[in-house]
Amino acid sequence: MSKCLSCGKIGLFLKINKQGLCKKCFSIEETSSSSNTKKHLSDKPKQGANLTFHRIKQKKIPNEIFELLWFTNGKYKNYNFQDEPSAINLSLPIGHGITGELGYYPSYSNMSPAQRNKYLNWLTDISQPVEIGYVFTFYYGLERFISNGDYEKVFPILLKLKKYHKNSSFQFYTNSALALIALKTEKVEYLNYFDIDTLSDNAFLALKFSFNHYLTPKDIMKIHKLVNFTNTRYIKNEAELFQNILSKKIKEDFNSEYYIIKIKNEHSLGTVGAFLLGNISLYEREIKVIDIISDKNIYNDLYSLLSETHEETKLFLKRKRKTNKEKKF
Repeated sequence: MSKCLSCGKIGLFLKINKQGLCKKCFSIEETSSSSNTKKHLSDKPKQGANLTFHRIKQKKIPNEIFELLWFTNGKYKNYNFQDEPSAINLSLPIGHGITGELGYYPSYSNMSPAQRNKYLNWLTDISQPVEIGYVFTFYYGLERFISNGDYEKVFPILLKLKKYHKNSSFQFYTNSALALIALKTEKVEYLNYFDIDTLSDNAFLALKFSFNHYLTPKDIMKIHKLVNFTNTRYIKNEAELFQNILSKKIKEDFNSEYYIIKIKNEHSLGTVGAFLLGNISLYEREIKVIDIISDKNIYNDLYSLLSETHEETKLFLKRKRKTNKEKKF
């Protein structure tokens, strides 16, 4: 019993070629051989590519999604290489059947015809529950648009994906991408759509500097690792007390409720990695920001605040234990 990978037709005497297509489908959806993959990038797609594109259009993918897809050939070709995992090659067949699981780091080109069909169907409504690999495939393409500076049209789509797909790894990447867009566009209202506390310390500090120019006592406690403050006993076990004492120290030393971030010359500072993108085909996966902590005054101020607060917390608890002990007698 034979089955065509494109139309799904099954028959005992059905002739299937080595590409897995019946004679009828092969005549209109000819697939390039693996030794000649460069033909997939031709500006003049084969007749099969035209058919595949027609099938994609028939699926009625919303315009706001369609304009965020990458194509390696055909009428809407907008990408010239084969390394982009989300890029749609119209020379590859679409079919029906058992999809199976997608492997680690999925891509459109490595999907089976049935998996491609499932992926394209999902693109018609990205709120549908689906194996997270399909979501990541589309998301990788969004990261490429972000890298190209197309922030505004990507942002609402990221929000929708984040809302409906709760995979922890996916949540991490979308949260970081939303934060990156907020930083690049300098739109303060975007801060309401992601959890800033889940970001890397450098990304967190970059956003704080960009939008607020100050750090709260809680902020300073969060980024303690950036100033190499390692004695975190009281930060972890006596957080509320530590925060109260730190707040008092800031008022005493700087006459303010917050620590104001003051940089005399931003151009004198280096850069540091802050945002990590998931698409390994991108030229720059790690997005760098100004290294605020490399300013010696800021580094020394924050380290001193944490160190002195630690000692005062230690002394306070010692006195408290002594008082409680005396009360017992």
